[in-house]
Amino acid sequence: MLDNPRDRFIKLEAIRVKYGLSKEQMTNFLGLDNVAAYEDKINKKYPFTYDELLIIKATFNLKAERRGEKLYTVDDIFLD
Repeated sequence: MLDNPRDRFIKLEAIRVKYGLSKEQMTNFLGLDNVAAYEDKINKKYPFTYDELLIIKATFNLKAERRGEKLYTVDDIFLD
């Protein structure tokens, strides 16, 4: 269990859930070996690469655009 909410990317996970994306889908989009690797990144055990940040942003923006919603910046997704 995490002691501090700052130990994970809460906004990233909230947006993922908002758009109905599973952790398995995110793992596949990012080309990671398994869901545990994705969970390690959202729990800040390992950093996201720059390319992964861009993939996540593009994935969320595709969903947002289809709904006519505001597009996300990397800061919107990853900064508290």
